[in-house]
Parts: sequence; structure tokens; C-alpha cells
Amino acid sequence: MSTNPLGTYTFLPWLRHGVANRITGPATTQRATINVALQIETTPKSGSTTSATQVSRAVELYGPGDIIGIDQAQISRVEPPAWVTNFEPNYLAAIEFYDEDFPWRYSPAAPVGRRLLPWLALVVLEEETEFKEAGNVAGKPLRRSGCRNARRRAPGRRARARLHAVARTSPAPCCAGGI
Repeated sequence: MSTNPLGTYTFLPWLRHGVANRITGPATTQRATINVALQIETTPKSGSTTSATQVSRAVELYGPGDIIGIDQAQISRVEPPAWVTNFEPNYLAAIEFYDEDFPWRYSPAAPVGRRLLPWLALVVLEEETEFKEAGNVAGKPLRRSGCRNARRRAPGRRARARLHAVARTSPAPCCAGGI
């Protein structure tokens, strides 16, 4: 039994689980490619000698261009809540995801030092003055919005400075930045 009644939290600049930790090098395409090697052992029905074959292939992982929406179950909290019209202007809008690694899960690049650029960003615009709803596009799964003065509003590389992960336990060194 633990003597510490409070949980242990670790703030990280990024977090990634699974096979995406094998990505090496900068992002050159919309999808990252990793090499996968398998050893296949075969035994004939006759029970004769078992043979082993090594198979290596380059495998593409899902990237940002493959995502056409976010399941609402992935979102645990939003600030401000939907339809709130009196949100304090000095507060920041935020999204909290259920899976801590979600903002970096589909990033097609390897981390550079202690930094990993997320594959998505929260962009906050004022309705009517900064963007216009453009509606559905034939043959496309997502709605489209038009942004006025998009160059001024692009989050750019500073987006990662506002994003962090909170781990309830200490993650393995291969999975998180800054450890």
C-alpha cells in the first residue's frame, strides 16, 4: 500500500506510445515509414525439419492526412464549454484529451531533442469577423471554413510550446520528451 495519498503527476513536453516511437528522421511526407522485420517459422504437416525465414518490409503509419474527424470519446474536457457566451476574455481556450498521447500520435516526424511537433492545433477564431463557414465540399468528409488573414493566424512552430502531456505515472524514457 502506498504511503503517499496523492497521485504522482509528471508534466512532459510530448508523449507517444506504441510503434510511433520507432520513427526516425524528419517528416518528409504525410506518413512516417518504419522498417518491420519478422521471423516466420514453418513446420510441414509431415513433421519434418522446421525452417525459419526473415521478412523485412517498410510499413507506412497513419499520418495527419488520414484523420477525418475526432471521436467525442477522445475529448475529456473543453474550455469554454459549448454554447457559453460569457467566457472570460483573459482565460485560454483548451481541449483535454482522454489519451495523453493523442496530440502527437499521428505526427510523421521523430522528436528533435526534447521537442516533437504535434499533428493538430487548436485555433480560436472570432465568428463572422475572422472566419466564414464555407459548408460541405462534394466528395469530401469534412466541412470547410474560410479564414480571413490566415497568415497572421497560423500557429506555426510555437504551437508545441503551449502543449503538454500529464502522465499519472512515470512513462518509459523512449516514449516521452524530457525524461
